[in-house]
Amino acid sequence: HVVSSTGRSFMNGKALSKELRSLIIDEIISKEGNTLNDQFNGSYSAIARSVDVSHVAVAKVWPQFCIKPDNTNITFTPEIAVVNGSVTITCNSEGLPEPSYSIIHNGTEVSTNKTYTIDDVQYRHAGIYTCIAMNKRGKDSASANLTVIEKPNVTINCPSPITVNESDAFTCVCRGGGGNPPAILTWYKDGEQTGNASYGENSLTRTSVTKDDIGTYKCVARRYNLTDEKTIEVKARLNFKPNNTKITFTPEEVKVGTSVNITCYSEGRPEPRYNITHNRIVLSTGKTHTISKANLSDAGTYECIAWNKLGNDSASAYLTVEVKPENTKITITQEGVLDSPVTITCSSEGRPEPSYNITHNGTRLRAGRMYTIPKVKWSNAGTYKCIAKNKLGRDSAFAYLTFEGNTYDNTDNGTTVVVWHIVVTLVSGFILGILFSYIASCSRRRWFNNRKPERNSEPKTTEVDTTYQELDLSKMNTEDNYQSLSVNAASNDVANDDDSTYTQLSKTRDVEDNYQSLT
Repeated sequence: HVVSSTGRSFMNGKALSKELRSLIIDEIISKEGNTLNDQFNGSYSAIARSVDVSHVAVAKVWPQFCIKPDNTNITFTPEIAVVNGSVTITCNSEGLPEPSYSIIHNGTEVSTNKTYTIDDVQYRHAGIYTCIAMNKRGKDSASANLTVIEKPNVTINCPSPITVNESDAFTCVCRGGGGNPPAILTWYKDGEQTGNASYGENSLTRTSVTKDDIGTYKCVARRYNLTDEKTIEVKARLNFKPNNTKITFTPEEVKVGTSVNITCYSEGRPEPRYNITHNRIVLSTGKTHTISKANLSDAGTYECIAWNKLGNDSASAYLTVEVKPENTKITITQEGVLDSPVTITCSSEGRPEPSYNITHNGTRLRAGRMYTIPKVKWSNAGTYKCIAKNKLGRDSAFAYLTFEGNTYDNTDNGTTVVVWHIVVTLVSGFILGILFSYIASCSRRRWFNNRKPERNSEPKTTEVDTTYQELDLSKMNTEDNYQSLSVNAASNDVANDDDSTYTQLSKTRDVEDNYQSLT
C-alpha cells in the first residue's frame, strides 16, 4: 500500500483514495517469492508530481507479507522402514515467514528440525509421526504412520533334492518368518506359479507322483517390496519292469557237506518279487535260499525270476558242488591178444573234473583218461593203474592185463589186485624156498655118500609115499613146469655125469627123509 504526497494511495497502478492528489504509478516491477497469494507478490514503484510546479518524486518499495503455515506434510524415505535399516522423516509446509518445525512420535517430540533420520530401525520406531509447522501468524500440522517390517526368511521342510517313488505322495511346507504382518508365500515350478498363494506358510503337495512332477520348485515369500526365496529339486523314481537280474552263490566254491547261500537281485519299481528254481523246480519265493549241507545232487542250474506289475526278468547260473574223486574205475576194452590193439580207459566222479594219469607197473604212461596200445606185446602185460586227482584229493583203481584169455578188472581201489599179488608172491617164494632147500639137501647127501665106504647090507626099503612125485629137474616145458620122470621113461635110463646140475631121485627115502639118487 503506497501513499503519495498528495494524500492519494495507489497499489499496482490503481488509486486507493479519491481525496488524494493525482499519483501515477508508472512502473511495477514484479518479483517472485514464496507467497500464498500471487496478487500480493512483487515490487512497487510510485511517481509524485505537483500540478502547477513540475516536480517528480520516485519511490520503490518491496512489501513483506506474513502468512501462517499451510499445506503441511510429513514423508518417510523409504516409505516402509526395514528392521536394522535406516529411514528419514521429512516435514514440509508453506508459510511466511518460513515456519519452524517439530516432529512428534507417539506424543513425544523426537526432533525440532525439518528432517529426522533413524539409522538402526527397530519395531519400536513404528507408529504415528506428526509434523508441526509454526510461525508468528500461526501453525499447521500433518501426521503419517511409519510401518516397520522385517525381510522375510523362507524355510522349506524338505531336503533338496527330494526323491520319491512314482505313484507315491509327498508334501513340502514353505514358511516365511520375519514378524508381522505375515509374508505372502507362493510356489513356482520351472518359473510358473503352481497352486494358490497364502500367508504364513504354503504347502506343496503331490498325491501320486508322475514324471510330470519332476523339476525345480521355488517358494517365494513377499512382504511389501521385500522378498526371499528358496528352491528344491524334486526327483522321481519312475516305475519300470525288472532288469539287470542276477543270481549269486556265497561262497562261489562249494564243497560237499558245506553250506551255500543263493541270492537273487534285480532292479525294478515297484520292488520285484522273486522265485528261485533248481532244474526248473521252485525252491524259494524269496530273494534268498540256503542249502545247509550241499550234496552232489544240489549241483545244477539255478534260476532267479523277478517280476512286478510291469513285467519280469530272469537270470541263471550253474552251481558246482566240489568233491574229491571217488568211484574211480579203469577198464581194458578186450582180452590181451598179441599184436591186437588194447584201449585202457579211466573214469572217476569228482568236482572239479579230475585230471588223470595212467601207469603201467609203476611207470607213468601218459596224462589223460585214455591210453591205447596199437599192438600189444608180452611186455605190455602187468598192472595198470588209473590215478584221478583234483584240488580236493585223489583216488585210484587197478586192472591187470594178461595173455591167458582173461582180463582182470578191479574197480575196488586196487585192494583185491594188491592182495592177489601178495598171495602169489608169498606162495611163489614159499615154493622156491622149498625147492632150493631140497636141492641143497640132495647135494649135501651126495657129498656125504661119496665120502663113506659102500655098505654091503641091503638098503632099507621104505614104502613109497604117494604124496611125492618123481620130477625131472633137468627139463622144463614152455610153461616153466618140470616134467615127471614117469612121463619120459627114456630120461630115467640116462646116467647123470658128475657135472649135471640135476640128479635123478629114487622114490625111496632114507631115515633122514631124503630121497636117494637113482645112481
